[in-house]
Amino acid sequence: MAQPPPKTFWQRIFSNISIRIIGGLCIVFITLYLNSTSSPHIRQIVSRFDYLVYDLMYQYTLPDEPPELKHKIILVNIDEKSLEAEGHWPWQRHKISQLIRTLHSLGARAIGVDIVFPEAERNPLIVAQETLSQQGIDETAILDTAKDSFASMEEILDGNRALAAAFSDAPVVVGVLLTPDSEVRKGQFPHPIFYTTPPEHAELLDRLTLQKAPGHSANIDVIQDAANYGGTVSFTPDWDGAIRRFPLYWRAANGGVYESLPISLVRLYTGQPVQPNYTFYEESQSYEITGIDVGDDYTIPVTETYARQLVSFRGSQGSFPYVSASDILNGQGDPDTFKGAIVIIGAAAIGLADLRPTPLGIMPGMEVLANITAGLLQPELLYSSPQWVHTFEFFYILSLGIILVFLFAYLPPIPMSIIGISSFNITFFISIYAWVFYRYSIGLNTPLLMVTSMNLYSFVVAYLTESSQRNQIRNIFNQYVPAAHIDEMLNNPEEYTMKGERRELTVLFSDIRSFTSISEKLTAEQLKNMLNRYFTPITKIIFDNQGTIDKYVGDMVMAFWGAPVDDKEHAMHAIKSSILMIQQSDALSDEFIADGLPQVRVGVGINTGEMNVGDMGSQYRKSYTVLGDAVNLGSRLEGLTKFYGVDILVSEQTQSYCPDYEFRFIDNVIVKGKHEAIKIYEPLGLKKEIDAITSVELEEYHQAYQYYLERNWKRAMNTFRDLQRQHPDRPLYQVYQKRIAELVKETLDDSWDGSFEHTSK
Repeated sequence: MAQPPPKTFWQRIFSNISIRIIGGLCIVFITLYLNSTSSPHIRQIVSRFDYLVYDLMYQYTLPDEPPELKHKIILVNIDEKSLEAEGHWPWQRHKISQLIRTLHSLGARAIGVDIVFPEAERNPLIVAQETLSQQGIDETAILDTAKDSFASMEEILDGNRALAAAFSDAPVVVGVLLTPDSEVRKGQFPHPIFYTTPPEHAELLDRLTLQKAPGHSANIDVIQDAANYGGTVSFTPDWDGAIRRFPLYWRAANGGVYESLPISLVRLYTGQPVQPNYTFYEESQSYEITGIDVGDDYTIPVTETYARQLVSFRGSQGSFPYVSASDILNGQGDPDTFKGAIVIIGAAAIGLADLRPTPLGIMPGMEVLANITAGLLQPELLYSSPQWVHTFEFFYILSLGIILVFLFAYLPPIPMSIIGISSFNITFFISIYAWVFYRYSIGLNTPLLMVTSMNLYSFVVAYLTESSQRNQIRNIFNQYVPAAHIDEMLNNPEEYTMKGERRELTVLFSDIRSFTSISEKLTAEQLKNMLNRYFTPITKIIFDNQGTIDKYVGDMVMAFWGAPVDDKEHAMHAIKSSILMIQQSDALSDEFIADGLPQVRVGVGINTGEMNVGDMGSQYRKSYTVLGDAVNLGSRLEGLTKFYGVDILVSEQTQSYCPDYEFRFIDNVIVKGKHEAIKIYEPLGLKKEIDAITSVELEEYHQAYQYYLERNWKRAMNTFRDLQRQHPDRPLYQVYQKRIAELVKETLDDSWDGSFEHTSK
């Protein structure tokens, strides 16, 4: 047979590698688009990868010791120690004025107050007069006899004037908060760097690219007028909520341009005029602030859009010295520490802290401001992203991408992988080198993504989208859900996801009572064997009823119904499982006693409600679990079973989803951590299986509870006593007898609804 003619060079190219070239070029052009697009949705996706690389680069190139500062910056912290010593927040403004005056006397050269005072503090004397009036005391006579004294006291006790006087005497910059909420407009703005008027500035402001804020929370006029300057303390987080950039200037709704608190501190500290300079761009017909002149001393480059600056962090939290505010107020401040220093006052106490996510972890807002101020005073510390960086990124992606497209088209997998890894490392090295030695932020993250995508291109469809997905589902859910569920998920993988979502589910908590005392009586081996014998049938019951095991914690089992596979009868299946679990526990108890082991008694709590469900955890370990208030309530109900002497407690929500089951109403309770009462019930079994004796008992019990609600204490007590005599093994009736004995002694108001508040878990 005649052999076909050999293929030419071009035939071999187009017949064997055309798909790889086309796919590779698509990746290159997609990368170029991702790198240059202004679409906010796409930028948000791309930025997540950018931020990840940026943060890792920051963390792993950080020097062991923070760079030395030429200027002292001290953080005065309203911390837990201060609150314990000086009282809860907010403090009276006399105390804050004392803090300002003390810092000034210690030699502070510039004081930044990262606190806003948008409302006037009420004078204690006026409050006292109102209180006297409310108590029916004629304060007029008191005022007439001590009119002059009261007038003097009113002036002395005026915290607003006291704080204004302290601001007037000391070198102070007070914070102003600009917000995106146009409904929030409080306080008086500080003096702007310019308005839309006079006319010579109007065109500049209209075309100036700045961060805008329609709302503000500024300071009352008497305080703002007394301060040297007012500076914005508003942050603009990136897509992921972290602070990497800070706006040095803002445009407010009143037509003014306002400088930030760090700029004002530099102005006050150096005594030099701080003036932004502008660059006009013909293409967009707009102005941008591209530099800030600090007198004739130096110019700070501004390379980010909207007059923002990359925050040049010296290190993680604690890179600047912290001093407790209580130490200053109690005369323990060291003049050598504060003399000639910039001081920023802020709050980092638990519950008060203005905490901000950063590339180096959570950090109080005042320390972020300190990092910005340090960079403005020492521009050599600043990281920047010059305009030429964007051009460099474009040509780097284009040239590297085309080279890799044709190399990958010819090479077999192993050499292709070697070149891909080498390209990745070279790209990363360029970025690291520019960052460490020139403090340039070159965004070569999209090229890294491009190299990775091209290197994995031939494997994505065949392996990652099918085999990996099936293995991932099986590995994650193998120990949590029944095998039938896993098979269903693998057969329809597109319908299931490990991502977090909010769904209505039913959660169950089961705990062995007095487990601590049980464990103390057994050896480690006996305890392990006993728990294994207990968990195995309990887990089988949950699996048999379509439940998902969340976790085992010691002797506790947590499970839920309705995810990952939908279950319209999740509450019914949870109730059925709980009843079977109690029956199984009773049977196991008999076996344990026969084997010389302690018997087990189990309490079960069940709740139905909206929960967050998904694959949650860290990069080291994750778990498919549920979170939310509804989950916490389920745990609280399990803890209450011992109190009421029942095996199972369910919420009203769960009870309402199970019409085929008979329930005993237990109580109307307020569990720990909640403010509203909920009804709780004990499931007794299917209605068709309830005998006549139980039905009669339920009727008598409901009548007793009705007497209790009507405050007919005598009849309620007698009925509960009768029930106790008939059913001596029912602790619930003793609970109500004790409660009624206490309530008889109390005077209840009209709002009493019979609910009982539990103060412990």
